[in-house]
Amino acid sequence: MSVGTCKLCKLDKKLAKAHIIPRSFCLRAKGDSNQLLEARQHDVKDVEDWQNGIWDDQILCETCDGGFSSWDGYAFELLGNPPGNDKLPQNDSEMLAFIIKDIDYGLLKLFILSVLWRASVSSLPFFSKIQLGKYESIIADMIRSQNPGSYDQFPIGLGRLVGQRYPNAMFAPYQQRTPEGINFNVLFLPSIKIMVKVDQRPLPQILETVVLRQQPENVVVPMTLHKNEILTLHEGAEIFRRWRSKR
Repeated sequence: MSVGTCKLCKLDKKLAKAHIIPRSFCLRAKGDSNQLLEARQHDVKDVEDWQNGIWDDQILCETCDGGFSSWDGYAFELLGNPPGNDKLPQNDSEMLAFIIKDIDYGLLKLFILSVLWRASVSSLPFFSKIQLGKYESIIADMIRSQNPGSYDQFPIGLGRLVGQRYPNAMFAPYQQRTPEGINFNVLFLPSIKIMVKVDQRPLPQILETVVLRQQPENVVVPMTLHKNEILTLHEGAEIFRRWRSKR
């Protein structure tokens, strides 16, 4: 291990081999294969192989890296076996399969924010499209203080990918802007897509329905991979609204 400045505690320490996406999710994506392959387009090296996931040894000390373990473990327990079915709901009643109940909002949100922050501070090509700018330090403060914030502070939407040819594949995260100009960051876990609003402008009202919050039930929106995320969130919010009104 090399010695350097930890990007979270800002102290000079021995740096750890820190996984950006937790090792448990990477092993799920790896399956029975001996290696996890990272495919790149338009790169001199178009394939990178990883044994146990994608890690960066230039961002975190061992203490700070270990501080994510409870969040990472909880998230894998909740999302490691994705909720819902591998198909779009055929009617409103099938939305029940995409509901997660009684979540620990703090643990799950801090996990998502920590993965987003780890991706932003890493220099690995896989995470190159995630740049949080001025929000990087704000999220770092939330991580250090273990403060998940209110539901409308970096609001999060969860999606369950359905109908995938390779269901456990993970894709490089990226940024997306809505037609209204609101910025989202998109993260992937096996069969899970996560959208985080990183923008000061208010969330469109229809999306309030599917934003992660501390409540008895949260929806994991079923969506296909190549469809516009924001459009799919709108559709999912409308389905969930109808489903909830009939209960």
